[in-house]
Amino acid sequence: MTTHEIKTNWENLNGKTNPLTSKDIGSFGLNDQTVNFLKQCGLPRESAPFLSFVDNSYRELATINRLSNLYELPKEFDNYIIIGSDGGGNPIVINTIKNDIIELLDHEQDFESLDFMNKDVLSLSACLIAYVTFVKNIIETNGSSALLDANFTDQQFEILKNSLLTADQESAEQGFWAMELDILLSNRDHFKKQK
Repeated sequence: MTTHEIKTNWENLNGKTNPLTSKDIGSFGLNDQTVNFLKQCGLPRESAPFLSFVDNSYRELATINRLSNLYELPKEFDNYIIIGSDGGGNPIVINTIKNDIIELLDHEQDFESLDFMNKDVLSLSACLIAYVTFVKNIIETNGSSALLDANFTDQQFEILKNSLLTADQESAEQGFWAMELDILLSNRDHFKKQK
């Protein structure tokens, strides 16, 4: 997907993204594609599955920054640029020495890489769109508690899986999104056993 297609998809989902206006964005060592995407489109403030992202806030923890600046870490952490966090408070970062891949770091284990999320910010956004579309569809079809009750069909799940594979095959097969797919199926199995 292109930046324009991603922005249009978010608008069609009634989602709002936050293009970043910080003058410092060019000083983080991000590649041009990443900088252009963050400035022209940006990411939503919050998105399923329990993720949050930076915006143009003046609060240090809510804006794009180096991991090393926020947590007073050694220079070897300068390549991690924080763009968000998961529901457990683990930072979502862009790793500038790995061609701007997106990683999830474990804040309780000295910021070790917890999971590979996406190959770049565009594929991250495409995966978020796929997941939000899945949530919206199962709620519209199966009721307002469909996500909480893991109430979705195999067909709905396959549509999500294929969308994630199209957006970022590596992550959908063995990264963050593969884990999210497994969680969905585990939750559904759990709820079926409860009935």
